[in-house]
Amino acid sequence: MRAALAVVLAALFAWALGTAAPALAEPTFPPLTGRVIDDAHVLKPETVQALTQKLADLEAKTSRQLVVVTLPSLQGYDIETYGYQLGRAWGIGEAKLNNGALLIVAPNERKVRVEVGRGLEPILTDALSSVLLQTAVLPKFRAGDIDGGVVAGADALIEQLSLDPSEAEKRAAAAASQQAEQRGAEGARPHPFSVLFTGLFLFFLVAHILGGFGRRRRFGGGMFPIVFWGGGGGGWGGGSGGGAAAASAAAAAISAAADLRGAGDMRLSPEDHRRIRDAVASAEAKTSAEVLCFVTDEVSPYRETPLAWATAAALLLPALAFWLGLNPQVYLPGAAPWEVGHGDGAAASASQTLTAYVLSQAVVFGLVALLVLIPPVRRALTPGFLKTGRVHRQAVRLFAATGLPHMPNRTGLMIFASLKDRRVELVADQAVHDALGQAVWDAGVAAVVTGMKRGDPAGGFVDAIELCGQRLAEVFPPEGKRDNVFADDLTEV
Repeated sequence: MRAALAVVLAALFAWALGTAAPALAEPTFPPLTGRVIDDAHVLKPETVQALTQKLADLEAKTSRQLVVVTLPSLQGYDIETYGYQLGRAWGIGEAKLNNGALLIVAPNERKVRVEVGRGLEPILTDALSSVLLQTAVLPKFRAGDIDGGVVAGADALIEQLSLDPSEAEKRAAAAASQQAEQRGAEGARPHPFSVLFTGLFLFFLVAHILGGFGRRRRFGGGMFPIVFWGGGGGGWGGGSGGGAAAASAAAAAISAAADLRGAGDMRLSPEDHRRIRDAVASAEAKTSAEVLCFVTDEVSPYRETPLAWATAAALLLPALAFWLGLNPQVYLPGAAPWEVGHGDGAAASASQTLTAYVLSQAVVFGLVALLVLIPPVRRALTPGFLKTGRVHRQAVRLFAATGLPHMPNRTGLMIFASLKDRRVELVADQAVHDALGQAVWDAGVAAVVTGMKRGDPAGGFVDAIELCGQRLAEVFPPEGKRDNVFADDLTEV
């Protein structure tokens, strides 16, 4: 579970960095030079001219002032805070009536808001502003028509500000009721955070499974308990453990690993098989013990490896992207990139952002899973302890399947190699292990590893067979006529 804990801590660290807001400098504002301030330079000159005339007509008719402003940046502030301070700095509307309003557009941050003076709050509420922006402005903004969206938003606001106060207040109340109904309908939907929690649960489950394979285990039951000793890390490498340390065990396993490029591409030719067969026959002619040799390409497809990496990437990469300021709404099709800075509009935009975040997690999960499913990538990213555990298990299963543990003398030695896993196992009865001694076991492991390193797996097997055979002949000499129960050839499984 240490790997899982490290991933979770990294995710929390990324979240903490993302939520730690730095101190912001005092905002600066463009000068108020007219009724349309196109500081972001997104409006056509003729649009500025036409809007200026409409806004002048509104003021002449109602005494209410409406200013349209486009901003190149909100300078790190949310649009609500920046808009409020901009309204105070400019002092829109008559001082006594406080009847000014701003249509604020920040195209780079993809945000839009209506800032209203207190005198207009009864007829230009947050709810109505949100409805007007979402129905009149956002459709054009999403289609890439900033110019048209600003005109549509200004026209909708001019219409509302030109109404009789009682009619304007009715429209505002209707907008509030509409939003209340929408909130009730959306409240019954599953929240996207449930998907995140499910992802976290799956991650911990997979991490727990992977963590279990890294522990030393005892496989027991019946007449044939087994004890494991862990081998080296990634790649081929030498190493052995002490089988004699467990007095109750009837068998011992020793594993090794070594660095060998392209080990998984090695092939054993008929000549290799002959060399190993002759070596086994020669060794068994001098002892009553059996010598078995097995080799496999790979012991497991390691299906949990793509799942674990994809889950970790889905948790970390979108969080890192958010921290770096990347908005997934911009890159994911179907998501609304514009945010309305009003009440339910802001909540809806936050929900859209969260949905986009979950979608980005799903995309990252799928892409990483497909990448790690590529065999060379999967083998490179599969933890060494997982490979060691699987090779251990397969070696012991093979040893048990041969029936050697149940033979009368119970004297046998098996050499097992998994080429793409880059792991070697020497498995034997406890009596054989004790009789040969740890030095012989270490030397046998080293012989196979050396052969693998030099690209001659058959040579490694032959050297280990000869070395162990000499000691077997001393400890377990032949006992009368020998029945060759098992084939002498190397078995590829």
